[in-house]
Amino acid sequence: MTDRRTPSNTETERRFVRSEDPALTPEANRLLTDELREVVGRDVVEVPRNAPRRSQEAHATHSPLVATLASNRPLILVTLLAALVVGGIISLVTGWYAAVLLAVGLHALATLLVAAGAIQLTTQIEHVAPETAARLEQEGVADPDRVLSQLAEDFAGASQAGGVPEVIGSENNERTVTAQDDPARNMLQQRTAMTPQSRPGPSAGEGSAIAMLPWWVVLGVMVISLIAVPFFSQGWLIPLIVVPLGLGWVALQRWMAHGDRARSDRPVGDTAGARRRLVPIAVFVVLGAVWFMVVMQLVTSYA
Repeated sequence: MTDRRTPSNTETERRFVRSEDPALTPEANRLLTDELREVVGRDVVEVPRNAPRRSQEAHATHSPLVATLASNRPLILVTLLAALVVGGIISLVTGWYAAVLLAVGLHALATLLVAAGAIQLTTQIEHVAPETAARLEQEGVADPDRVLSQLAEDFAGASQAGGVPEVIGSENNERTVTAQDDPARNMLQQRTAMTPQSRPGPSAGEGSAIAMLPWWVVLGVMVISLIAVPFFSQGWLIPLIVVPLGLGWVALQRWMAHGDRARSDRPVGDTAGARRRLVPIAVFVVLGAVWFMVVMQLVTSYA
């Protein structure tokens, strides 16, 4: 079993594991270098020649205030999204039905963004020491933990990204090494493992009945909704809601598993590619919530 993000057929080179950020002071670079070597487990590594060199880029590009705010972005994100949803709910006082759909859509989108943000935080499995984080923030590094994860990724020889799309995808959850054998590659694999484990192996449940459980549930609910139509006065309502959502879920799963864009081959640092891959999921969630409200409005109109 091979690691798709560290191809073996590319030309390699030796690099010293160290931070050479031109925007940081020598002391800050030393502290970050110590953190990097502890994560990677070596002072010198052999990586593909095309691996990024973010250790030589400037990361201290913000004021201490902005850096501190960026480090607390989860709290800020949740607060802003909550305010956005509340604003959508307040719009209901207008009595305009479209405001209801707006509020529901905003709520679904905000929930999705919070979930994506939580998953993204799990990809930053390495964290700098508190004193190092304070020093880096003071010098303008917006997110010390993220910088450490990115630099460790480079020195581990990663050539492909490891973000939210890779975590929820189907091709980046395998484990091939232990932390004792290869700390750097183990760190890479832990970042995208849906079910992190201490020993090498495939993703838990892959190819098993457990992996098929969501399919059984979704397809079973669709079938039951059709069977239940004759037994209720408004039995048609159930399949009208469930069947389109179920078919949309099936299409999304097929796209994620087999579509060309579902394959996790985007390069390191390709944030635009990550957003493109997450758009279909966001569209499905928002449209699903809005479709439910539209059907309920139809029911209320005919009642």
